[in-house]
Amino acid sequence: MHEGIRSGLWWSTVTKTTVGYGDKTPVTPTGRTVAIVWMFVSVITVSGFTAAIATVFTVQQPGSRVQGPNDLHGLTVATVPGSTSPEYLAEHRIRVRDFQSPRDAMWAVARGQVDAAVYDAPIMRYLSNGESAGQIDVLPETFSRQDYALGLRAGSPLREGFNRSLPGYISSPAWEETLYRFLGD
Repeated sequence: MHEGIRSGLWWSTVTKTTVGYGDKTPVTPTGRTVAIVWMFVSVITVSGFTAAIATVFTVQQPGSRVQGPNDLHGLTVATVPGSTSPEYLAEHRIRVRDFQSPRDAMWAVARGQVDAAVYDAPIMRYLSNGESAGQIDVLPETFSRQDYALGLRAGSPLREGFNRSLPGYISSPAWEETLYRFLGD
């Protein structure tokens, strides 16, 4: 009986670790049924363990506490008064520290004075692509879409030409190069 238990433990170990030497195999229908169930349990267990390890190494990187807007609660967030960002943060009851400019807010993040900064995405990308490159990461998602506009005097002779040329320009490779140059990836 002890030999059977030892053989069963050996077989289950090599099966679970996917080594499968083939030196021990179940012979009876009941043994084969148990073997099939054991193989599926082994695959699920090993893949779950692998996924857990991968999650620890990819999601919980040091210094990446903020992955999106929901991560801002309980943190101190820099912003610039007079913009729409303080309104958003107040609506979501997020603790704010005001700075004079987006540049000052970003440097406060880089120096560890605050946990994050919230402001207009294009400006933040421009700043993080320049003098604070490599010190600040700008998240890919935006909290609230806000479009930019260009104002021209009523009746301006520039308006018609501008309206005709703008759609073609923003779909050109030159526009993509401009975005990359100033805003990075």
